[in-house]
This record gives sequence, structure tokens and C-alpha cells, in this order.
Amino acid sequence: MISALNPILYACISKGTTVLADLSSGDPDLETLAFQCLEKKPDFHGFYSHTIRNRSYCFLIDDPIVYFAVVEEDFGMPHVVDFLKHLKDAFAAISKKKRIKSLDRLTYRCFQEEFGPVFCRSMHLLNPIGDQDESTGKNAGSTEAPLLGNPNRHERKKRVGMAENMVDVALDANVSRELPVLLRKNSCCAGNDGGRQQSGKTWKRHVLIVLLVDLVICLILFGVWLSICKGFRCVKR
Repeated sequence: MISALNPILYACISKGTTVLADLSSGDPDLETLAFQCLEKKPDFHGFYSHTIRNRSYCFLIDDPIVYFAVVEEDFGMPHVVDFLKHLKDAFAAISKKKRIKSLDRLTYRCFQEEFGPVFCRSMHLLNPIGDQDESTGKNAGSTEAPLLGNPNRHERKKRVGMAENMVDVALDANVSRELPVLLRKNSCCAGNDGGRQQSGKTWKRHVLIVLLVDLVICLILFGVWLSICKGFRCVKR
């Protein structure tokens, strides 16, 4: 479970829309929204993010596996990249350890037990301030470098440059339009039947259009038949 003060609101590893492991605050609306975002996963991107209403929705894509997170906007894109890459490395290590040969057999939350410690370690290492820990020596003797600690100047520039190069926001016009619309609809209309009613109206409109097109075609064919037969002479014969 995520604490209320944590900048990561939701995170998961998924194959398509099948969540293999997730870190959640327990908010069902946010989990539903995350599932819908996975359905709209942008194609032809290694990394994609979109920010709306002080939240960033971020994808690290390594088909067919997707590493997804919903974070507070001020968390910082380099930190998000580090976090998702940490999940990717952990998934590769766990898959190798479990000798997973086929991803087709993966089921819902089949990695939840293994990723529990991974998420806990990631949350423990999330420390954007970093200076306090280094000065007090909390990280002394650790064999694992802080995920989001206080990197040196060269490393910080490297991370920022990597994030800027990876973010493909607005490069794919279709995705850039679809995801914001999806997020706005869910944030404004969550929990009501407006979408279902709209779908019903759209379906009825399509049926009516098809019937009208069929009627026009029938009338045209009837007119051609009358022209060839010069009225109803063919029937009289």
C-alpha cells in the first residue's frame, strides 16, 4: 500500500492490459483509470508521458511488457524514468530466476509476491532530497546505490538528458489527443453512466444510417429495373 505522502500514486508491470504486479493506494477509481490508460498504450514509443491536473501518466514500453506509473507532477521526470527502469531490471531478473520461457502464460498478478519486496525497496530508496541521508550516513555501507538519491553533477545531467531524449510527448498526434481525452472523461465522469448512454446513442445513429443507405440503394436498383423493363412490361410478360 502507498502512503498518502508518496509521489507515486500507482505503478504496475503489465502484459497488455493484464497486470502482473502493481503498487496501489487502494483507490479503485485510479486503478480503473490506469487500466484504461493501458488500453490506450501508445504505439511506437519507448517512453511516453502525459501530464494533466497535476498528475503525470508515464509508460516505459518494452513490448509486450509495459511499466506504467501515475505520479505527482512535481516528482520529476528523471526520477520517474529511474523508477520505471528499476522495475524493468527487476522484472528481467525475476523472469530469469523463474525461468519464464513464454510470456503468453502470464496471468493476473502472477508476479505480485515477487514484486512486493521490489516495490518496498523502491519506495525506501525514493528520496529526492538525498542530501540529508548522505550527511547523516544512512546509506553508508549499502551495496545498492540509491535509486533516487543525490547523484553527482555529471550523473544528474546524464539523467536529465536521458529523460528529455526519451519523452515523446506530442510526437504522435493521435496518441497525444486520445490519452488527454481519456483522462478528462474519466476524471469528470467517473462513476456515472454517461459514457454508456452516449455509446447507445451512437449505436442507434449508426443503425439508422445503415438502414437509410440500404433504402437508397434499393430505390436506385428499382429505378434501373424500371428503366430496363420500360415500366412493368417485364412483369406483364
